[in-house]
Amino acid sequence: MKTSDWLMLLAVLLSPLIAVEVQRWIERHRRRQDQKIWVFQTLMATRAARVSPEHVRALNMIDVTFYGRRLFFMSLRSGSETRVLAAWKEYLDQLNAHSGANNQDAFQRWATRGDELFSNLLYTMGKDLGYSFDRMQLMRNIYVPIAQGTLEAEFNE
Repeated sequence: MKTSDWLMLLAVLLSPLIAVEVQRWIERHRRRQDQKIWVFQTLMATRAARVSPEHVRALNMIDVTFYGRRLFFMSLRSGSETRVLAAWKEYLDQLNAHSGANNQDAFQRWATRGDELFSNLLYTMGKDLGYSFDRMQLMRNIYVPIAQGTLEAEFNE
């Protein structure tokens, strides 16, 4: 047998294995994207109800969802995933900071800063997923029924 015959035989034997591995890679990539989209959509849908269990669950999934890919013992993270994690860390630090709840002005500054950081988080997630929202659109284009807004305000007091 010639070298070309051996190469042809090797290609015929390996092509099903290669096809299966490519399919598995595509499925993993799609699953990661679906998880990112779920987190983003949940945060967008609940941005007027930030104390809802769904909202909190989505926030807590950010670290895992935008972690990047693992290759053996290394983490391969895109620049946009790194920016999402940095925006999340900054927002999380704000959420965990003392709001000065007994001082109305301090609470208002804390809440305003939180709104800005949350908007930035949504903006960076959107960029990672290919959406082109503007920060003001993310902060202001929210529908909140009056009753829900009243309940949310009472909860925050």
